[in-house]
Amino acid sequence: MPLERLRRVLRTSMEISVETSQNIANEVIAAAGRRQPPLPPSQAPKVPQPFNQFPPQQSVQIRAIDLLRKIGELTTPSTVNLASLSASWATRRYFWAIDDPTNQRRGQHFRLSQDARGIERHQKTLLSDEFGMGFAGLLVERLLSTNRFIDMDFALADPQQYFDVQHVGPRRPDFLLWGTNTPVYVVECKGSQTNWNCVVSQLRRGMEQLPSINIPGYTSVALVVATYLDRSRTRVIFLDPPNEEDDEPLTDKREWLSESTPEKIGPREWQVKDPKAFFEKMNIGTNLTLLRWAAQHSTAREFESRLDILPNPVQYPNAELETEETQFGDFLGVSIPLAPEIGINGPSLFRGLRREALIQLQHGELEEAMTPEISVTQPDDPRMSIGSSGTCLILRDLDI
Repeated sequence: MPLERLRRVLRTSMEISVETSQNIANEVIAAAGRRQPPLPPSQAPKVPQPFNQFPPQQSVQIRAIDLLRKIGELTTPSTVNLASLSASWATRRYFWAIDDPTNQRRGQHFRLSQDARGIERHQKTLLSDEFGMGFAGLLVERLLSTNRFIDMDFALADPQQYFDVQHVGPRRPDFLLWGTNTPVYVVECKGSQTNWNCVVSQLRRGMEQLPSINIPGYTSVALVVATYLDRSRTRVIFLDPPNEEDDEPLTDKREWLSESTPEKIGPREWQVKDPKAFFEKMNIGTNLTLLRWAAQHSTAREFESRLDILPNPVQYPNAELETEETQFGDFLGVSIPLAPEIGINGPSLFRGLRREALIQLQHGELEEAMTPEISVTQPDDPRMSIGSSGTCLILRDLDI
């Protein structure tokens, strides 16, 4: 990707359309009615409805660096091996996938480049999925004020230990996202660049697989979020499947279940028995991801020990930390070349964690690191993005 094109992409704030409406919900309902084979009544999908915290349609301006930072955060694994560690650096490969805004005759909409649209089918599916995660996570962070997140594979890992069930099912949402004084958002992410009918089908499937998680004393909100990477613009659809009614209250026969784990009480409903223990696990999962983001793998192992996670036989050390001083404070982290093919003197990507938060995590201070006081106001520099959880992504050595 020529560096001048990269500069133009970074400098431009691009528009996306965020939508939630009864008309879209009705299209999904109709698609569910046409499903073949039909689901049995016991597995009937939730009925979609608009997400009432958003207007039916709104335009949101996003910057490329913010989206790529969020993709990087959400694809960084909480537990690590060499394969997942390599995949967690996926952020850098997507700079080239964003269309040059000067190619557009009117407006400055976010859309994919022709290069991205021309890749082979399996890579195209992966790109759509990861952009779907990035847009959903970024909008929930920005519009709903979340600063913590955990992927559901971690939350539902080892069900016999944490859930007292043999199997939690192959279908599960992608993420839990929450913040100070917010609900816990249970989010299923979809992404497509094919056509609108495909997007409606994805929303329909999301309704079939998204569970409710009931946490005593807290509000949980289920969301299916589908990103349509159309040729001319990008549309992000939010739908809200309501929680299922609990027709069968807890009975004495369930008293043997662990007091600190969620319990499956319906085909798509989980009951958390001990909210304090559940949130501790969620926060440990978030902190593990933050430590992996800053390549502090040895420190992450100390948090894993709190959950009795079996240690990886391969020991990964903490990376040597670099410091990036900004007007928003100091960040500690690591950097890699953006494009090694153009030489060691080319631009590099720095990703790090706010110094204060990292120091707290290094000392094992889970509670103090749970809800850092971080402004979501983004810097004017289009090469820098700061996340509400204390992360940063900075493109170094590129003149704008």
